[in-house]
Amino acid sequence: MQEKPHGYLKRECIICTELTQNTLQDLYTMQCTQPHMTVRVLPRVFSDIEEPKYVHCKILELQDVLFKNNAIPINGNLLSSLDNKRVLITGAGGTLGSELAIQLLHTNISDVYLLGHGEYSIFLTVQRMKKFQSLGVGTQIRCHPVLCELLERNMVMRTIADIRPDIIIHAAAYKHVDLVESAPFIGLASNVFATRFLLDAAHEASVSSFIFPSTDKACEPISIYGASKLICEELLLCSQYPRPNIIIVRFANILASRGSVISVFEEQIVENSSVAITDARCLRYFTHCSEIASSMLQLYQQYHAKRVQLFILVSEIKLRIDDFVAKIAALHIKDTQKTIDIKELGLRAGEKLEEIICAEHEKKESTTLPSVFSITHDHTQNNITDINSLLKNLESVCFYDSSKPEQYRSLESLISYLNNHIPSFAMRKQKL
Repeated sequence: MQEKPHGYLKRECIICTELTQNTLQDLYTMQCTQPHMTVRVLPRVFSDIEEPKYVHCKILELQDVLFKNNAIPINGNLLSSLDNKRVLITGAGGTLGSELAIQLLHTNISDVYLLGHGEYSIFLTVQRMKKFQSLGVGTQIRCHPVLCELLERNMVMRTIADIRPDIIIHAAAYKHVDLVESAPFIGLASNVFATRFLLDAAHEASVSSFIFPSTDKACEPISIYGASKLICEELLLCSQYPRPNIIIVRFANILASRGSVISVFEEQIVENSSVAITDARCLRYFTHCSEIASSMLQLYQQYHAKRVQLFILVSEIKLRIDDFVAKIAALHIKDTQKTIDIKELGLRAGEKLEEIICAEHEKKESTTLPSVFSITHDHTQNNITDINSLLKNLESVCFYDSSKPEQYRSLESLISYLNNHIPSFAMRKQKL
């Protein structure tokens, strides 16, 4: 215990072994209700089989206690395909990008390039990595911050040509459904054309592998965000480049990502205010960020030599939104007579009652990884022609073309192109 100058004790509880979810919930409640109590978790991270290391105590967080984390610990010796590789991560300041960077410290890569356009978020990821390295993890790996605007094609081409990474993990994207609905042009451009520019640059620089995180919202999408990610999947699946090899991983919502609903609900409950939800019937699927990151790295180990592969990570966490609120409230409110006032606002533009991870026409096959399935795809020349035509049309909407000035930022044109290409999008209620 550490005594504070003004007379009270600061207490810290460090969890050094695996506990039941009920015990974790009790400890989290203790941390929330006792101002001077901090609970930390000492995760066991396997750098190799013989010598497991314990590193970096992290504060116990809400996502740790709500649902069990099924992430497979990273073992560098079992990820030999990463040995001596130079890995570039876009969106390295985000939730998934920074988690991938940390997990790569437990492999034998030579360099990791942390690319983003926000300097502070990249700075924070670099500091996290330095903290791990100060504890003896990944000390041989060189970390390089890289500032770059992914919508500047020439900048992207030059940056990738200068770095010449072996692997690109393209985690950068605008991901919030309602925000992308309110800014459809920049949302679509940033997600679709940044991916195309990176793919072009990867081909020119002889990058061997391109890993793309997708979303369940890309499956029969009705939102601009979902449509943008589906188009990304299609342009990658239809790529005619001999290199890079491509791995696409589609997954559900990341628990406690930046701006996640989990933190919004908790804040509203703690403040004793009513909790605002869209629709109590909404079913949502969640996955721990560390589970997604470890699955992506292990998929690379097994499938990096294949031309183009699409995978889905099936989440075991499925909840109605009102049940989700009740779970969070139970950790903060011990008075069983007290209820939470829930206000339903109605579904927003682009939202579904339930997302799906795999469409009816998609055939899935098991892999050696739990909860991960491969999706068979057979893109014909017509598919390739269709996606190229769509990209050409969207380009005139997202970027000014003096030969088609009337197309620039035309919402009518944008919706028309998406309706014609994506049947599910054409069925949505227009609220833009």
